[in-house]
Amino acid sequence: MTRLKIHRSGFALPAALLALIIVGAIVTGGFYAANQEDKVSASTDRGSEAFYLADTGLQDLLGTERNAFFLAITDTQVVGPETVTTGGKTLGEYELLVRRTGPRLYMVSSEGRVLDGSGNTLASRTLGLQVRVVTAEMPANGAMITYGGVTVQGNGEINGADVGGPGCTVGDSVAGVVANPGATVDDGPKDKIYGSPPVDTLTMDTSSMFDFGGVDVTDLEAMADKVWTSGQNFTGMGPTTNDDGSCNTADPMNFGDPEGTGACDDYFPIVHVQGNLGMQTGVGQGVLIVDGDLSATGNFHWYGIIIVKGQLFTAGNGNHLNGVTLVRSGGDIGETSTTTGNSVVQYSRCWSQKPFSNHIRPAPLSTRAWTDLSAALTGS
Repeated sequence: MTRLKIHRSGFALPAALLALIIVGAIVTGGFYAANQEDKVSASTDRGSEAFYLADTGLQDLLGTERNAFFLAITDTQVVGPETVTTGGKTLGEYELLVRRTGPRLYMVSSEGRVLDGSGNTLASRTLGLQVRVVTAEMPANGAMITYGGVTVQGNGEINGADVGGPGCTVGDSVAGVVANPGATVDDGPKDKIYGSPPVDTLTMDTSSMFDFGGVDVTDLEAMADKVWTSGQNFTGMGPTTNDDGSCNTADPMNFGDPEGTGACDDYFPIVHVQGNLGMQTGVGQGVLIVDGDLSATGNFHWYGIIIVKGQLFTAGNGNHLNGVTLVRSGGDIGETSTTTGNSVVQYSRCWSQKPFSNHIRPAPLSTRAWTDLSAALTGS
C-alpha cells in the first residue's frame, strides 16, 4: 500500500515575515505621525513667536516715537531690524516699515522673524497698523488765558506780541490777556499789558479751558515724565548730561535746555506737581502742570506751556514765561493772579506748539486699524 506524503514546510516563515512587515508598518506610521505632529507643533509655536515679535515692534514704535518722528517722513522710513530678548534668551527680531499714506496718516508694517543660531529665518509674521498723528492745539488767542482776574504791578508785563522761537517765524500778535467776562484785569499805572487787543474776553468754564483738541489736561497728566505728589519748591533747574554726553533725563531738576544747543535742547518733559509750586532761578521747557498755586520769585525762565489750576504769582527780577500760560484761579472769578517786579509773560506760538510735537505720540485709528499682512505678502 502506497502512502502519500504531504509537504507542510515553509508556511510559518512567510506568515512571520508578513506579521513583521505589518508591525513595522504600524510602528513606522506611528513614528511618522508623531514626527509630523512635532513639526506642526513647532511650526505653530514659531508662528506664535513671530506674531509676538511683530506685535512687539508695533508697540515699541508707538511707545517711543513722538509726532515729530512721523511728521518728518515724506514717503517711507525703515526702522530696525531690532533684536528681541526675554529672560536672557534671544527670541528673534522685528523690522518696521513706516509709510505715509495721507496727511497725518501712516501705515506701519512690522515683520517679526524667529531666527536659528546661524541667523536663518525659521518663521515670520507681518502685522500692519494704521495710525494718525494726534493733533493738539494750544489756544492761540492770548499770552495769558485766565478764568479769573489778573493784576500787573511794578514793571511786570504781559505781552501778546509773538516772539517766534527756534526754527519758527514770528506770527501775528494776539491778546495780552484773555479773561472770562466779569473777571477783573488791572494793568496798573504803567499800562504793562500789550497785545492785539491788550485785553480780550472769552466765555469759558474750568474744564473747556484745558481742552486742547486731540488731548486735554488729563491726557497730559497721564503722559507726565516727572510727577511730584505734593507741593514743591524748585531752585536752580537746568540741563545736565550723563558721562557719555547724552541728556540726563533722570535728573529730577533737568527740564530741558531751551536757551542752549546741547544734548537736552530737544528734551521737552511734561512736569506735573500735585500741589503748590515755588520756583526760583533756573530754566525749563515743555509742559508744566501745577494743581495748586504757582509762585515764581526770581530769574525763572520757562519755555512752552504752563497750566496752573490755582493762582499764578510772579515777583522779583528776571521771571520769563514764554509760550502760553493758562490760569484757572481755582475756578473763582473773584480770585486774582498777580505779576509784579519785572516779570514777563510773553506769547510765543512756536514755544506753545513745540512740546506737543515733541511729546505727544500718534494713536491707532479708532476702527479697523490692525491687520495681519502675512497671508497677503506671501500670496497665500
